[in-house]
Amino acid sequence: MQNKETRTRDATSVPVGLHLDSKEIVIFKALDPKVQERWRIQTQLKHALLGYAILDLMEFIDCLVFGTWNPRPLQPKQVQHLLESFHADGLERFDLNTVLPIVIPKSNVEEASLTQDPSDPTKLSEVKLKSPSGTLIKCAGGRHRVKALQRYLADINGHLDELVAARADIGHAAEDEVTEEDVHRYNDVLPDQIRRLGGIQKYGGQWMVAVYDEDLVLKDGLELAQHLSRNETKHVYMETDEERVIMEIQYMATLDLQKRAARLVELRSSTGIRKKANKLVALLNSNPAFHAVEQLVQHGGHFMEMPEMNIRWLHGHLCGPYGGLLCAAIRVMAEKLDMCFGSYDLSRNEVDKLLDLRKTKDVHSVFRSTYTKLSEARQAGAAKMRVLLQSTNLLQIIDDAWNGHMTKHMLNTFMCMDEEDYVNAYEAFVSKAYDKIVEYVKTEEAQKEVPTHLRPLLHGFAAKFRFLSLNHTSPFYGLPVLTQAPLRALASHFERIQEALKEISRWFEPLVDYMVALSKSGTAPSYTQAAVDALRNHDRVKSDAPVPQLLLQCILQNYGACLDLEIQLGNVSHTNRITSAKELAPLFQERSSEEKSLPGPASTKDASDAPVELTTKRRPRKQPTPSNNMAIQAELIRLRTHAAQLVKAMQGAVKPKDSLPLSGYMYRKIDGIHLVHRTSWSWRSISVNSRLREFQNVAGAAVLEWGIIEEYRPQLLQEASGAHYIRSELIQLLSPWITSAYFTNKPRNAEFSFADQVPHAPASKELSFQVTAALPRLQSSLTLKADTVMIQNLVKAVERCPLAWQDPKNERDIKSPPLHSNVDDALRRLVEALEDNASKTQPWSGVVKERSLPIVFRGTEKMTMIPKGKYNAKLLPRQPHREAEDLSETHTDKECAIVESDGCAANVASSSNEHSTVTATNAVESSVHPPATIPTATSAQSEGA
Repeated sequence: MQNKETRTRDATSVPVGLHLDSKEIVIFKALDPKVQERWRIQTQLKHALLGYAILDLMEFIDCLVFGTWNPRPLQPKQVQHLLESFHADGLERFDLNTVLPIVIPKSNVEEASLTQDPSDPTKLSEVKLKSPSGTLIKCAGGRHRVKALQRYLADINGHLDELVAARADIGHAAEDEVTEEDVHRYNDVLPDQIRRLGGIQKYGGQWMVAVYDEDLVLKDGLELAQHLSRNETKHVYMETDEERVIMEIQYMATLDLQKRAARLVELRSSTGIRKKANKLVALLNSNPAFHAVEQLVQHGGHFMEMPEMNIRWLHGHLCGPYGGLLCAAIRVMAEKLDMCFGSYDLSRNEVDKLLDLRKTKDVHSVFRSTYTKLSEARQAGAAKMRVLLQSTNLLQIIDDAWNGHMTKHMLNTFMCMDEEDYVNAYEAFVSKAYDKIVEYVKTEEAQKEVPTHLRPLLHGFAAKFRFLSLNHTSPFYGLPVLTQAPLRALASHFERIQEALKEISRWFEPLVDYMVALSKSGTAPSYTQAAVDALRNHDRVKSDAPVPQLLLQCILQNYGACLDLEIQLGNVSHTNRITSAKELAPLFQERSSEEKSLPGPASTKDASDAPVELTTKRRPRKQPTPSNNMAIQAELIRLRTHAAQLVKAMQGAVKPKDSLPLSGYMYRKIDGIHLVHRTSWSWRSISVNSRLREFQNVAGAAVLEWGIIEEYRPQLLQEASGAHYIRSELIQLLSPWITSAYFTNKPRNAEFSFADQVPHAPASKELSFQVTAALPRLQSSLTLKADTVMIQNLVKAVERCPLAWQDPKNERDIKSPPLHSNVDDALRRLVEALEDNASKTQPWSGVVKERSLPIVFRGTEKMTMIPKGKYNAKLLPRQPHREAEDLSETHTDKECAIVESDGCAANVASSSNEHSTVTATNAVESSVHPPATIPTATSAQSEGA
């Protein structure tokens, strides 16, 4: 009976259908996988090795080609370092550790001149090529060695000539002038030195080379060639971190998605690149940024020599706020450059005839036909293009012409072809570059550097460059081909309107501000790239729409309107956006944990003799506490309700069986539902069985963002003509790519709708935005922001000082302790005086403006994260002119005081996000500390409510 019960208990203790494997784990000897991978590559390279020989590097220096698989630029410091090493330690020409790898076709080398045993240098013979004249020898490394060797031999020759001349001077001197020391130098010292240097001179540029079969090395891609080009031995240039990035990008371009993902995992755990792994991985994870850098790498050393070609610049600009636009611009400019090397023949006379037709009306079809033919011939000349770029100075000629005609004043209107100054300067640049290219092609230097079969492409480059640059029917007329200077200018051009680009991106991707806070990757997203992704996923936009190009075209052609938007954003007041997932806690209440204490040490004394604090208390979880302000509390309850409903709707939408579309009628009244429905975020991939945290974050962010949109965007579109104009231009550009939709079996009009659902009226065609007129206003706005940041930093310094607190010990552990009353009064008077001085430097043009700046005082408990919204404007009351005693009124980063004077309300420019004075984190953290987490009602708020 007992055995039966035991068997029953054992049977029920293990779940049915689950079985543990009882097999013993067998362990075999195995090398590290990385070592095995290196062995595999080295084994393949041994099969591709034809043998060793001697090559006179100076004799074939014009035939040597570097940077084919590792485009590292020539670093003068490294050349100097190697030169000093050669002088100090001598040349190790025939050492296996310093062998120079060359890659040539097997059919072009006589294998009898090669040996498989390089241990005895005396048995090495010179490599013999079957067609030595005009043969290109690809070197997988050694560029710095060759340059240092060239300089070393020049030094040897110069020193040798000096020694011969010194010995000759002694020989021709009179007998009475010759000393014993001169005799010793003439007979012993100088001959020894001449023999030593002469022997080195006799060897010339001879160096041991390892000859590899090009067909076998490139049989399976670039993996073997890139591994071969990484040398880490004596007399070898050690690559920098930036060059490692370029190498990685070039290598990753050859991998499929699965191998690329595995390589990214390896990079994250790599100790050699750990310091820059985050930026490198972010650059590689972003397909647009990855392909943009790949374009720069493929176009030769012209871009490798850029000072900006480093991981910090690439990540900051290609993955930054305007990264999506800059990547799109690089792609367009690179396509123009590639078409200049196409195989389609376009003569100078044909281009002149086409350009003469620009003044006529019906020329679009003719220009389009020529452009299409050049585009079709572009791919065929990709390999030839790289050879021409490596052996000519074409890009540098174009770059010099750009720098000569495009001054800083002209670059303010980059690609604004309605600005006469830019049009004249741009056409002068094209004319100058064209003349210089034609002149360069005829030189003996160009004819010598370019192989015979590529000279037709070189001669046709100038005509194609002129046509593509002056093709006025192209949407990117005014955007030059890809070179260094225009790329720098374009980055600065976008950097000036960062806030405007962020706002435009929010029209398509409303939750882009929360991607950093709620994303597990922790890398900052590109606002413009997020907008491009959202447009591509829009259910009304065609899948083949050139979204990046359309957005780029709109921004560049309407740059004046973007400047106007940038200025107007400084005059907009709204609640600060959430920057941390923790700030969403007030929308989702949780049970607070009880306060617990750790046991203190045992004491034999009486309780009266014990110290006051013997135990270390654990901090309780910070949770919101009820507020006395009924209006704010009611608004918070409403937001919680909508957030909970949105979470439920999102859960239903991701269920595989019972899918509920978020566009259904039952969800239309939930705040933020349109934002979640239009976003390109990956919330749809979240499993319903996972923790609720992801749904809560997205839902909370969407609900709060909807309230912020209601606060400022309708007013912005109504008062800021630039914002309204850009919105109209975007709708117009997207209209040919919009598809019709069906609802209840009835077709809808093919109209584009933004995620914020703000109705749009067509913009007036009479509007004109001149860049030259907007720049002074922008500079005034930036000056005001800079003044705000300086004053805010001063306030922060005082508020961080414990001696300025009302409770210097901060026993209540408050995040932002209140200031002492005397310190608070003095600080406010100081801020008022600084604001007064700042207002005197601003050109108000006779208009009465508010003197106070949006300075935030954190030593208060009056902050709120709740947006006032469209129907709850009284939650954040309007204030009259702020006097000294009213400075306790706090504002978030983008909020500013609203002035009501003589019936005219005016907003004061607020500081930008780049120099944020306070984040919403402070607001919520102030609200989660006792005694009041949600803002306590002040007298002003009570009156407004």
